[in-house]
Amino acid sequence: MQEKRRRELINDVWLLLAAVGIDYEVACNDVEGDDSRRVWMLEGLSERWFARGIRRACGFQLKDDPEAEARGRQEKEEMWQDGDENEERR
Repeated sequence: MQEKRRRELINDVWLLLAAVGIDYEVACNDVEGDDSRRVWMLEGLSERWFARGIRRACGFQLKDDPEAEARGRQEKEEMWQDGDENEERR
């Protein structure tokens, strides 16, 4: 998929998000970065799955998306394991 088409699709999603007051930039190539003006608690502190999901819905992924997804999944598993250990101590 050409970058021009990627950018058009991402801009369509950006417009929908902006309509409800959400400012979130999604990278269209491997040089750019995803940028939320504030931390979204639903994403966690370091895992930015929202932008990957937008790219996936638009029909493309960046080179690092699969690796970032695996890291995010690992972070979530560790978080849940830590929560289970803390629960058992109570």
